Amino acid sequence: LTRGEIKDSKVILARLPGETPPEVISNASFQEGGSRIVRILGIGACLFLVFAGVMIYIGLRKQARDAKEKETSGSSDDA
Repeated sequence: LTRGEIKDSKVILARLPGETPPEVISNASFQEGGSRIVRILGIGACLFLVFAGVMIYIGLRKQARDAKEKETSGSSDDA
């Protein structure tokens, strides 16, 4: 599109040969934006995986601690 205008309450969009469209996005800027999105999503995924790993680690340590406490409390009742 190179032109857009309103005539008689109608929107007219036109592309005139030889006229350069305003604010054309180049391939380089398009690829730069795409790589930025991929980088942001990658960093977000890594942060999520680190968070999930820490939560699993904390949960496993708590389970082990609870099992150890049960084991020690159960043996003291028998003595």
